[in-house]
Amino acid sequence: MQNNSNLMENRTAEIIRWLSNHNKIQRRICWEGYAIEPDECLEIIEMLEKDGLYELIYILLMRNVNHIVISEAIEILQAEAWVKEWEKIGDEQMCRNIKEQIRQGMNMHKKNIGDMF
Repeated sequence: MQNNSNLMENRTAEIIRWLSNHNKIQRRICWEGYAIEPDECLEIIEMLEKDGLYELIYILLMRNVNHIVISEAIEILQAEAWVKEWEKIGDEQMCRNIKEQIRQGMNMHKKNIGDMF
C-alpha cells in the first residue's frame, strides 16, 4: 500500500510541477475568472493529452462548462455514456441506478442543510 501512496504523491508532484511550468494553462484550469474559447480548450486538451495529464482535462471542461460549445460537447458525451450503460445493464437496472442516485442526492442535500447550522 505504501508503494501506491508514493505513486499518488509522485503524480501529485508531477501535476503541480507541470502546472507551474505552464502558468497560462494553470490559470485556465485552476483560477476563477479565466474563461476560455473552444479553440483554446482544444489546444490545452492536446497539450494535456500529450503529457498524459488526463485528470486535468475533466477539470478544464468543468471549469468552462458555461461556454455553450463546451457545454454541448459535454452533454453529447454524457448522453452517449448513458446509452452505452443503458444497453449494458438494461432498463430495470438503469432505472434502479437513477433512482438510487436521486435518493443519495436528496439525502446528501438534507444532511448538508442540517450541517449548515
